[in-house]
Amino acid sequence: MPKQRLFFTTTFRLSAKQSGWLTTAAIKILAEQQKHIDRSAILRGLIDGLALARIDLSTCSTEEEIKHAVAQRLGANSKKRAAGRNNA
Repeated sequence: MPKQRLFFTTTFRLSAKQSGWLTTAAIKILAEQQKHIDRSAILRGLIDGLALARIDLSTCSTEEEIKHAVAQRLGANSKKRAAGRNNA
């Protein structure tokens, strides 16, 4: 029997760009996989993936620093990508 996950409801704010990225990702998954996945499941998957990758955020003190640390760890040039297209 699969282990049940306990979920907590939390509220936080996203920018219009961040919200749009999540929506686009969900739409692309639906189009490609013919399966609905909600935005909270995408966020949980991203957080779990970051935790599995053991990305150390302890040196970061701002959202901007976290963004660059994650992008660098994933091999992305975050400054170039920020000016580029929206890759959901």
